Amino acid sequence: MKKTVDINISNIIFHVDEDAYQLLKAYLEKLESVFENQEGGKEILSDIENRIAELFETKTDRQSEVITLEIVNDIMATMGKPEDFGFETEDKSTKEEVYEAEIIIPKKRLYRDIDNKVLGGICSGLAAYFNIDVVWIRVLAVVLLFATSGGAAFVYIILWLIIPPAISRGQKMEMHGENVTIENIERAIKEEYEEMKKGFQNFKDSPTYKKGESWFKNMSNRNNQNPKQ
Repeated sequence: MKKTVDINISNIIFHVDEDAYQLLKAYLEKLESVFENQEGGKEILSDIENRIAELFETKTDRQSEVITLEIVNDIMATMGKPEDFGFETEDKSTKEEVYEAEIIIPKKRLYRDIDNKVLGGICSGLAAYFNIDVVWIRVLAVVLLFATSGGAAFVYIILWLIIPPAISRGQKMEMHGENVTIENIERAIKEEYEEMKKGFQNFKDSPTYKKGESWFKNMSNRNNQNPKQ
């Protein structure tokens, strides 16, 4: 008889074997020691936990209602360990079950791309899945709409209902055929941060920002010259 532990990952409750829990706990603590002081570290850790929860749901649906040591090892092999990517960890004494990380071939999944949608994100999702320009998919959709006397609209609605949206970072990476590993999650978040910095810097250099800055300075000078009695 094995003792099980209830854990909450990404607001989902899972039943985990005690030995699997200890291994998972050590794994997450190791990741926290790597990323907690990095820029975007909290977001990286949150995305990693979200992905682990997604994988747990897949594994329990297909294999077992309880997360076993084998499942945790399999997920660690899929996600990768910090030392696999050159990260040094503080705790090097943690005992883990030996496993071999398999070479994971990226598998694309069809999602609705709601970040680049016009209606439901079907066309942009198909474009990502087949790796072609979304413009061609949208042109084809319009042609089919008129050629089928509206029949294509019915198919579009059906696809809207059955194809899930890419919400989490892991799902968005799967949509583009990327392996959802620690390394790729970290890279994606850092790229987003860099884009945000560039966007903010471009905004600061824009005439609109400079006009607003000048207006606030003038208002501040007026208030300093005419203080309320």
